[in-house]
Amino acid sequence: NIEKTYPGKTLFSNVNLFLEAGERMALVGSNGAGKTTLLNIISGEETPDKGSVNVAKDVTIGYLTQEAIEMADVYSGILANLMDAYASIISNNMKKHIIV
Repeated sequence: NIEKTYPGKTLFSNVNLFLEAGERMALVGSNGAGKTTLLNIISGEETPDKGSVNVAKDVTIGYLTQEAIEMADVYSGILANLMDAYASIISNNMKKHIIV
């Protein structure tokens, strides 16, 4: 039951998500709808006003921000940046991980 509000605006309330291993999810919405804020809450970068995020102990959440993509070296490509950013996950041969 995650909720996030700003003065004069409720971005979202009563949000509940559950993903099984291997599942994927897409967030689609207009600008200002709260997509990035929700991802920031899921990744732990921001806290919800109400509710909590529960992540299984064997799950790692990775999050490549829009700003990181925009700042990425044009010649190295997004895949190379992902590989660099999550080298520890890959090298540790984790069984389960989520990239949000």
